[in-house]
Amino acid sequence: MRANNSSPIGRRSESAVDKNQQAQSALHQDAVAQCKLAERLSAAGRHEEAILAYDAALLLQADEPSIHNDLGNALQKAGRLDEALDAYRHMLLLSPQNALAESNIGSVLQAQGEIELAMQRYQVALAIAPDFAAAHFNLGTCKLLLEKVDESLVHFSAAIRCDPSFYLAHNNLTTTLSRAGRIDEATEACRHALAINPQWNEMHSNLLFSLTHNAAITPARLLEEHLHFGRQFEAPLQSAWPQHANKRDPDRVLRVGFVSADLNNHAMANFITPVLEHLMHATHLEIHVYCNNRVDDDTTAYLKGVVRQWQAIQALSDQQLAEQIAKDGIDILIDLSGHTGSNRLLAFARKPAPIQMTWMGYPMTTGLQSMDYYLTDRYFSPPGLLDEQFTEKLLALPACAPYVPSPEAPEIAAAPALAHGHLTFGSFNRANKLSREVIAGWSALLRAIPLARMVVGAMPSEQFRNMLLGWFAEEGITAERLNFHDITSTSDYLGLHRLVDVCLDTWPYNGGTTTLHALWMGVPTLTMAGKTLQSRVGATILGHLGLTQFIAQDLSDLIQKGQELANDLDALVKLRMSMRTRLANSAAGQPALIAAGLDSALRTAWQRWCAGLPTVPFEADPSQSSLAKRAASLHALYSVNVDAALLLAIEHHQASRFAEAETLYLAIIHRQPQHAIAHHNMGLLATQLGYHDKSLPHLRAATLAHPDEMQFVLSYAQALLHAGQADTAVDVNYRP
Repeated sequence: MRANNSSPIGRRSESAVDKNQQAQSALHQDAVAQCKLAERLSAAGRHEEAILAYDAALLLQADEPSIHNDLGNALQKAGRLDEALDAYRHMLLLSPQNALAESNIGSVLQAQGEIELAMQRYQVALAIAPDFAAAHFNLGTCKLLLEKVDESLVHFSAAIRCDPSFYLAHNNLTTTLSRAGRIDEATEACRHALAINPQWNEMHSNLLFSLTHNAAITPARLLEEHLHFGRQFEAPLQSAWPQHANKRDPDRVLRVGFVSADLNNHAMANFITPVLEHLMHATHLEIHVYCNNRVDDDTTAYLKGVVRQWQAIQALSDQQLAEQIAKDGIDILIDLSGHTGSNRLLAFARKPAPIQMTWMGYPMTTGLQSMDYYLTDRYFSPPGLLDEQFTEKLLALPACAPYVPSPEAPEIAAAPALAHGHLTFGSFNRANKLSREVIAGWSALLRAIPLARMVVGAMPSEQFRNMLLGWFAEEGITAERLNFHDITSTSDYLGLHRLVDVCLDTWPYNGGTTTLHALWMGVPTLTMAGKTLQSRVGATILGHLGLTQFIAQDLSDLIQKGQELANDLDALVKLRMSMRTRLANSAAGQPALIAAGLDSALRTAWQRWCAGLPTVPFEADPSQSSLAKRAASLHALYSVNVDAALLLAIEHHQASRFAEAETLYLAIIHRQPQHAIAHHNMGLLATQLGYHDKSLPHLRAATLAHPDEMQFVLSYAQALLHAGQADTAVDVNYRP
């Protein structure tokens, strides 16, 4: 009996075990299915739905560390950082000494701004797994945020050594070397990366950008490098170029698209914003913006209020972007990036629009056959001088870019030469323009003028400052003659011009924004015109202002001109106070004129396409634009008393002549960027016309200029309410 009784019990026990194993297997399979679903959702950007799927998987298999990790990733992408941190910590409890968990905890802490704590976690991860490429990369990024450039480079190099195919590590290594002014090393690093994967188009753009800073490369060789980019990436796409079905009507409304990754607090946004503001008044243009920003900010929000047809394109592939542009029926597509970061040149390489142009973002050809025109001006590229360096035809505007002074700019200070009796040179250019050759040239000038001193601003780190000190010392220039300043706020940076009589330009990549800011602060720039576009920026700006005495042809000429300035300080002092008038009256100081030129250029290019004519170089005629009268009126206001213009603007406003009122208000603001009443009334006008988002910057400017004026405060609060920003409106009204 016992034997008989034992046998059935054993069989029932084995059956129960089998069923339990089957159940566990089924749960595992269900969990795996939920994870696969979550992966697909996350890949599609549907992170919240992915989180729900991972939660379901954890209900089925709560002790699986990888699911907690994947949940953390989804939470992090959804911006739920505290919850992501909890998920990674749960993973670490289930799997102690897990380098991936430690690194991911560090990535959340880094995103929360806890850089020191994040670095501790990355270091723990590397102690566990010394060849963990992602941890090296993240630690290098943190070191870079702390301006520890050399240490960051060590970790980026280590990440590449651990994983040669790690593109982001290659990208950070090359861009960090470039920003540190180590151009030759950056170029070598780009070539090394492309040897690993020749299809990395963004790395190829990094290479081209670094080569534009190389003084040794010839114009012909630089062009060939750009043409190679076209052969590599564009040529395979040419057979699939569409037959454009855009209606060939030379006089119809044109759909014009702008593509940029810099429509935020960036120099490009400062240049393009005033042009877009005026283009919105063109009678036969419909403006579209394709924004590839990595980061949006207040500038982005303002521009969205200016241009209604706005699409964020970060998530679109180049093929998808080209299809969207074609679907939108864009007639003329304008690139604002060239070979700079986050460009979308491979979308242009698919020729989604009948006419394509590139402008402002990059001072060299794109190398693409699909790009029809490069927008320039007659000083930037005099007819016939640089044409052979471009695949595009050169189209001359009144000026290649506009300048609108910063509202934070202080008044022009007296020339320091008056107090010191000697010349003080200066530079505020970014670090990667300050090559060893540039320092040698500046030093030659300082040796030729023994009493002269030099201010060098925009220093990114102590390491870089010490490197420059060493280079100057090698050239016989002592530290006592040099005054260094770190990167600082816009207002402080502009204020530093009080210490400078004349700025010195860099080469072969000249300053642009810095040269314009210096002129507004009364400081001319001594430049050396070169044989490529990027080495003619300084000559272009000074040419527009009639300051040809500051344009040298070579280093010996630059030294001679510097000596002449040192021997005639009185002339330099007199020139200083006239600089703002010169700039305001130049084409570069008239955004409305540039917009009129662009409007006319777009129409001419379109009419040629409609007639089946080839692209040719030509100069735009702003007088043919519907914006011509607007540009002329704004320019005329420079010689009109602001108070009289304000009275006339108010009269137009009260009589519902809104276009005339707007023109006058904007002109006054251009003349006096902090004019509170003009800002306030412009904001009210925008609100009356239903453009609540567009009104907010003007009303805010009025309250900042006169915070005690209750009418300004109330108008701003009411506009915020109309814009759906009730909480902000309450904060504005609350005045303790």
